Amino acid sequence: MFRDGEGMKTRFCNGGTHLYSLSCCMQQTEKMLRLRRKMANEKEDKVYDDIVSILINVWDNIDWDKVDSRRRKRIYDEFCSKIKSSALTGNMRTFIESLCVKMGVRSLSDTKILNLLKNKDEYNMLHLLRDETQYLILLLRCL
Repeated sequence: MFRDGEGMKTRFCNGGTHLYSLSCCMQQTEKMLRLRRKMANEKEDKVYDDIVSILINVWDNIDWDKVDSRRRKRIYDEFCSKIKSSALTGNMRTFIESLCVKMGVRSLSDTKILNLLKNKDEYNMLHLLRDETQYLILLLRCL
């Protein structure tokens, strides 16, 4: 190994026919790490989108005729607490059933929920529902 003119350490590779710079290697590593972070963020965003889609479906099917004016004032707080208590189950199907019963929803209208639940990390989804409920309610309110 030796120092080149710019003070970077370099080594010979492939029998001395190719110079390999450590700074180049570090740049490639940083690019790969950024790409992995971006992919992880996109995957996490997809999980949030799936959860919010489920919550929207439940929210849209609440019988608003049975909700009086006092209850409407605090409906987001009620929905939040019922999400948390329903998320203490072992799987997403039980979560949805429990939340629907607590909110008085008799049936869900969107069959896309079935596709959202296939091949998903239910533990991660339930964990987010328990620990990041306020954030999920904000996402719900923004839509």
